[in-house]
Amino acid sequence: MPAVALATVALATVALTPVAAPAQGLGVIKPGSDAPLSIESDDGIEWREAEQVYIASGNVRAAQGEIAVYADRLTAHYRKTAAGKTDVHRLVVEGKVRIVSPSETVYADKGTYDVDSGVLVMTGRELRLQTPDTVIHARDSLEYYDKEKYAVVRGEAFMLREGRRLKADVLVAYLRADGQGKTKIYLVRAYDNVLLSTENQIVQCDRGEYNLDTGKVTLLGRVRLTRGENQLNGDRAEIDLRTGVSRIFADATRDSGGRVHGLFVPGQRDVVNEGDKGLQ
Repeated sequence: MPAVALATVALATVALTPVAAPAQGLGVIKPGSDAPLSIESDDGIEWREAEQVYIASGNVRAAQGEIAVYADRLTAHYRKTAAGKTDVHRLVVEGKVRIVSPSETVYADKGTYDVDSGVLVMTGRELRLQTPDTVIHARDSLEYYDKEKYAVVRGEAFMLREGRRLKADVLVAYLRADGQGKTKIYLVRAYDNVLLSTENQIVQCDRGEYNLDTGKVTLLGRVRLTRGENQLNGDRAEIDLRTGVSRIFADATRDSGGRVHGLFVPGQRDVVNEGDKGLQ
């Protein structure tokens, strides 16, 4: 059957029944809900029955419940169930993409959401994941795993929170629901070329972990902590961002030989150090 084009319609709307997915998150498809997926567009919706797709273009909005996606173009891939229902199993959005939930927003140029796996992959310039108090940027890609509730951002990734910046080649952000049922980032892990900058110090290392609930950061591998012209070098650092206390350690099995190395310039503010060369 030939495609049915509705491009001349000023506002076109179609409602599709989604596949149930096991977890709630940034995916447009709400898990376990019988509510339809509503798709609206300014330039119309094209139905290609042979290919089993709907294509909407022009100021597109697709929504189910409190989750909505905005884009210039949306392609919804569907399949027929044994009961004769139309189930959406894949969404592709392009051009000025924005996915909005009650607690976070993702911006990208292109996104693909696989409903069965619950994986959302975003690419393009100005990639970012934004919550009320945290922003995470990426250059190459942003992957959101809806079932497991974590996001991976790749390529010159960095997080801004309360005036502090955590930068790395790859950041992994873990999310969970708060008391009001809204998701929030509670833990971020950083891998390769890690740099943490705060109000008064810069720390460089190979990898790190930032607990946003406690404000504590653990940094591992070739750690260099700089405050003014003062510098400490070791194998692991623990920083409490709430108290301002930094601790640096050495590991006898690593290149440091079990010793923390410090350089202190007269007149510069000192770095609090409670290092223990016996770190296991």
